[in-house]
Amino acid sequence: MKPENMTILTVDDTPANIRLLTHYLEKQGYRVITAEDGFEGFKAAIQYHPDLVLLDVMMPGTDGYEVCELLKAEEETKDIPVVFLTAKADVEDRVRGFELGAVDYITKPFNLIEIAARVKNHLQLKYYEKMHARMQKVMLQTQRTTSLGKITETVTHRLVSDLENLKKEKTRPEASASLKRILETMGKWQAFLDLGRYENESVKTNELLDDVTDVVQSAYRNKLQIETEFVDGATSVFGNFGMLHQALLDVLLNSADSGAKIHIRVSLEPFPEPFLSELKSEPSERYVKIEIEEKGHKKNDLLFDQGIGLFYNPKKINDLGLRLSAAQKIVLDHFGVLKCPAQEGHPGSVAIFLPSLK
Repeated sequence: MKPENMTILTVDDTPANIRLLTHYLEKQGYRVITAEDGFEGFKAAIQYHPDLVLLDVMMPGTDGYEVCELLKAEEETKDIPVVFLTAKADVEDRVRGFELGAVDYITKPFNLIEIAARVKNHLQLKYYEKMHARMQKVMLQTQRTTSLGKITETVTHRLVSDLENLKKEKTRPEASASLKRILETMGKWQAFLDLGRYENESVKTNELLDDVTDVVQSAYRNKLQIETEFVDGATSVFGNFGMLHQALLDVLLNSADSGAKIHIRVSLEPFPEPFLSELKSEPSERYVKIEIEEKGHKKNDLLFDQGIGLFYNPKKINDLGLRLSAAQKIVLDHFGVLKCPAQEGHPGSVAIFLPSLK
């Protein structure tokens, strides 16, 4: 969880409180947005989808309890943690707030250090809840991929056996029977692959990259330096979270093997005209571009075979660049394109283009 990726909405009708909280929380690295009345706070939550709301209870017009009730009634804001800021310390008031869905109470006059600690705790809890839900999706996709891999062994064995029989068969009827079996096997296998292939949803790019970089840094025991730059703020794509997670993980692991520093840059751009022929669909208006640049000392020797559509290392016969090949296939299935040094001649750089939702 990085503070710079976290947004806090502060709703209070006292400007002095707003200024104090904003200044202190921004010093902690958080992005802070503000509202000076309840209804404006509700509209800000709908617009910006903050990670946490600090909400004054006693406000003219729409008070804090009503704002909390409105937030919990909306599908897109119901899971945002709400922390009440209030001079009311009665048990009845606290119980009412918790019944409406608030996660905490901070009484006025508040202590800034206490607020910072509670904000951090609630953001971490929310982050771990979201990470758990996302990792569940990744694990389900991994289980499916593993199962497909095992089944592929059986299908491959059957096809090899049929092809060997085809070589031995001399008469046309026997050869036709073998070819028919091969085609039937391939047809059934393709139908199985397509069955329930993806469960797609809106995927926030920054959350996806946070999860993947956490996994990679943990694998390298935090000895790997990864910098992330979101040029155009939050971006989203439509696809399968588990598959996209796997694609980015494959690319980052390849980059991590080449150096101790990686820079990731995310931006919104039109699709490059030179790559239009590689798209599986008509180009979208805008694309999320994810550039992954490794700054290491090892040379990347991967090449790309246009015939079979796979990456390989000519110096290692048993290394077919499976990570990048798998990542490229996932990106293509999400109507995007993956470009890498093997194709562009720019060592240490991978660019992924995915259609943007915004």
